[in-house]
Amino acid sequence: MFLKTEKEIMQNWGQEENPVVTVCCITYNQERYIEQTIKSFLMQETDFPFEIIIHDDASTDETANIVKKYAEKYPSIIRTIFQTENQYSQGHDMDSFIWDISKGEYIAICEGDDYWTDPQKLQIQTSKMKEHPECHISFHDVDETLNDENESLNPHPRAKKYDKEQIFDIRTVLAGGGSFMQTPTLMLHRKVIENLPEFYYVAPAGDYVIQFLGALNGGALYINKNMAVYRVGADGSWRKSIEDPDKYINFQTEWVDSYLTINDYYDGKYQNEIYTVLRTQTEYLAKFIFFNKDDKKEFRRLIEIAYQIEDNPSSKLSLWYHLRSFPFLLKGITSVLTLLKKIKG
Repeated sequence: MFLKTEKEIMQNWGQEENPVVTVCCITYNQERYIEQTIKSFLMQETDFPFEIIIHDDASTDETANIVKKYAEKYPSIIRTIFQTENQYSQGHDMDSFIWDISKGEYIAICEGDDYWTDPQKLQIQTSKMKEHPECHISFHDVDETLNDENESLNPHPRAKKYDKEQIFDIRTVLAGGGSFMQTPTLMLHRKVIENLPEFYYVAPAGDYVIQFLGALNGGALYINKNMAVYRVGADGSWRKSIEDPDKYINFQTEWVDSYLTINDYYDGKYQNEIYTVLRTQTEYLAKFIFFNKDDKKEFRRLIEIAYQIEDNPSSKLSLWYHLRSFPFLLKGITSVLTLLKKIKG
């Protein structure tokens, strides 16, 4: 990819003194990807100034050195934060480190393993949001690529759910879950990050909460254009970090509790939509714990939540609920039913 010099990038920026957009990038141990990510920022063509702030969370590979190389070459555009101790493992919100020093009216998010593909992305997304000032968040289509050298050369489009530009209301965003919008497509008005509610800081991952908070004012603006690539299962990603069963259980359990906290915070205003996401997740997590861990107390708690929020509990969920205090009996019945299913199949 041919890269412009700093002077060439800035020559069309006009008379604006402060950045209109802050590009927010958090990275950790992503030496394989971070250069491609940074280059996708630097290829942006805008008629307004933008800044790039990269937060490295004490990487132990060459990630920080790569970031430093580009920061030295583009000192008027790239700002950096280098941690000496890993902040994510201490429960700190990664984005807030950047938001606290950002100057842009809009915040564009892209983590260190993803990248943008359209040099007009920032220009297009900013213009669209100015056309719809009631919308404090926007997103667009994205390709996906696996954590593989060959696959990464040929990213494939995610199935398009929408065929035209439109605004999705808060209830649709909530019911869609965390994958309704992909992180490298997000642009927020900075109003979203001002006075964040406490439940944002205790959520296990802020992406979904930010989608919800961004859509509260006037919905989420969808732009019918593919302008980014999302890398699945990349080294250094949060998804990779929770592959261990214990970490996965802890992560998903925290999400269940976060959904309930959000529901209480808004006095049940969005209960139907929150429960739509929570029903399936809670039942699945309870069964995962049941078969993989001997945590009877947590299993019973989750089954009770799943049963209470389900309008019409399935016969299987009802069985699990009524026999939740007899795990050995449940395992026996489940084993028999599984065997019968195999025989019939």
